[in-house]
Amino acid sequence: MDPRRLADVRAGDAQGTRTVGSGYLIGPRLVLTARHLTGGPEPDSAWERIVVRVGHPGGLYGPVTKSGARVRWAPDGSDVALLELDEDVQVPEEVAWGRPEGVRPLDYNGMAFPLHARGDDGRRTVEQLRGVLPPLAGGGREHQLYVLDQAAAPGPPATEGVRPWGGASGAAVFCQDLLVGVVVSEDTGHDHRRLHALAAHSFVAETDFQQVLSEHGLGVPLLRPVSAPPAPVPPPAPPDTGTRRRTMAVAALAVAPLVAAGVLFAAIGLPHSGDGRDSGKPTGPVSAGNPTGPVSDGKPTVPVSAEASPRPRNMPSTTLDGTVGGLPRGTRLRLTATVSSLEDTNGVAFREDDLGMLGDVLGMPAIPAAPMPAEMVRHIEAAGFRLPGALVNLVVDGMDGNVEITKIRPVGIVPYRVPLGAVFYFPSQGGGEVSAMEFDMDDPSPVARKRPEGTEAGAGRPFFTSERITLRQGETERLALNFSTVRRAYTFHVAVNYTAGGTEYSQFVVDAEGEPRVFRISADPCPWAGMRARLTAEDVRTLGAMHYRHVRTVDEQALEQGYRLVETDPANRAMGEALCR
Repeated sequence: MDPRRLADVRAGDAQGTRTVGSGYLIGPRLVLTARHLTGGPEPDSAWERIVVRVGHPGGLYGPVTKSGARVRWAPDGSDVALLELDEDVQVPEEVAWGRPEGVRPLDYNGMAFPLHARGDDGRRTVEQLRGVLPPLAGGGREHQLYVLDQAAAPGPPATEGVRPWGGASGAAVFCQDLLVGVVVSEDTGHDHRRLHALAAHSFVAETDFQQVLSEHGLGVPLLRPVSAPPAPVPPPAPPDTGTRRRTMAVAALAVAPLVAAGVLFAAIGLPHSGDGRDSGKPTGPVSAGNPTGPVSDGKPTVPVSAEASPRPRNMPSTTLDGTVGGLPRGTRLRLTATVSSLEDTNGVAFREDDLGMLGDVLGMPAIPAAPMPAEMVRHIEAAGFRLPGALVNLVVDGMDGNVEITKIRPVGIVPYRVPLGAVFYFPSQGGGEVSAMEFDMDDPSPVARKRPEGTEAGAGRPFFTSERITLRQGETERLALNFSTVRRAYTFHVAVNYTAGGTEYSQFVVDAEGEPRVFRISADPCPWAGMRARLTAEDVRTLGAMHYRHVRTVDEQALEQGYRLVETDPANRAMGEALCR
C-alpha cells in the first residue's frame, strides 16, 4: 500500500461535484475505483466531469497531482471501474495483487476519504482503514464481496441521512501489501463497523480489463494467495508441583520490591537499569528514527512494525517465538548458495532508480567482462536482476543428526515491473550442473518441479511428490535450483523444509550477515529460444513494447583483446515479429 497512489475521486457536471469517492493508482494513467462513483444522472451514463487528485495530501509523501479523467472501463453488473487520467503520474514499482485464502481472518489496510473524516473546515481528510477480513464470510453476489470488519468506526451521524462511510467507496483493500479488493458499500446492519469490498479475483481475469492494462504497458495481474499466519502454539507449562508453586511465590516476593523501585524511578524521572538510558542504548517505540525498536547489544529485540516496514507477501518471517512460517526455525543444515546464469550469456538488469549507482561503470567506454570489475560485482549483489532467471547452486551440509528434506520453495515473493534502466550481458561464468528442480516464478504458486527429460523447458511433475532427500550428519548434497520468468521481475528468498526426529523445521538460505538472502530475477525482453514456448501472443506484444535505456554487450570485434562490454543500440534487444531482432 503506497500513499503516493492514493486517489481522491470527484465527479459531476458544470454545476459542481455530485459524487465523491476514493481510488488507487495502478498504472501511470489508470486509477482503480468503484463504478457507482462515475455513473451520471441517467441510466448507463457517466458524469461529464471527473477530477482525480493522486497522492497523499499530508505533504509527507510527495506532491498531489490533479488531473482530469474519463471512464475507461466500467463493466455492467460489477461495481468497479478504471479511470484514465489526462496526464501521467509516475510512482516507482508496480502494484502487487492477491487473493485471500484459508480460514483465519486476515488483517487488512486501506486508505480513503470518508465523510466522517472531514476536518473543521469541511475538507475530507485521509482515513487509514484497518481491521480484519474473514475470508469465509461473504457479502453477497456468490462470494464476490469480502466483509471488512473495522477496528475503528464512526458513531451515529449527527445529521439524519448522512452516511459516515460515504466517500470511502473505491478504496483499495490490502492484505499483507497485496491488493485484494475495492470498497463498494457499507453494511448498514452493523452500526457502521462493517464495509463490503469487491474481490479482485472477480474482475482481474476480465478480457476488457486486461486489454486496458495492456494498452498502458501493464501486465496481467498475478493473484498471489495470502492467508493469516497460524496461531502460535504456546509451549506446554511445566507440571504444577508443590515445589514449583513455592519457588514462584518466593520469586514474586523478591521481584515485587524491584518493580516498585522501577515505578518510583520512573515517577521521579531518574534512570534505572531497566530502561537502558544509563547505557546510551536507544529505547522507545518503533519510529522512523528507531526503526527496529529497542536494541540490546546492537541487535533488534522487537520486530519492525508492519507500518514501518511492510512484509513481502508469503514471507515466512522469523517471529518472537522462533518460528519460520509457522514451523520451528531449523539449525540442522548448513545451506550455501552460489548463483550462476541459465544461459551462455549472463544477463543482469537494473531498474532506472539504480542508474545513479551505476554511474561509475556506465561511464566506462569499455567494461572488462572476465573477470568483472569489483564495483560491478557489488552492484549486482546489491540490486541486479538476473535474466531470465537464476541457477542457484545449493550445497546442503548435514550438521546434526539425520534429516529428510521435504520441500524447497521460494518465499517472500515480490513482483516488479521488468527493470529497464540498464542491462549488462557478460560471458557466463558457469555453474555447469543440469537443474534438478525447476521453478516457474510466473506461476501463482511456484513449486519445485522435475524438468522433463530431453526438453529445454517445461512443466514437469512436482519434485517432492515422489522424491525425498535424506542426509545423515556429515553428508553433503548438491542441488541445482532453476528459477525463471518470462513475464516480469521478482525478488524472493529460498526456504528449505525438512523433518528431524518427527518434527518439521524450516530454514532460510542466508547471506553473509545471517539474514535471508535476497534473489532477484527478471524476464528478458529478448528471451532465448528455450523460453519462448511459455510466451503467449499477449506476452510478445507486452515485451515488444519494452526497451532498455542502456545496453552493454561483449565487443565481438575485439575478442583478441579480451572480453569487454561496449554500448549497444537498445533496439537490438527488443522483441519483434521474429521474436528478437
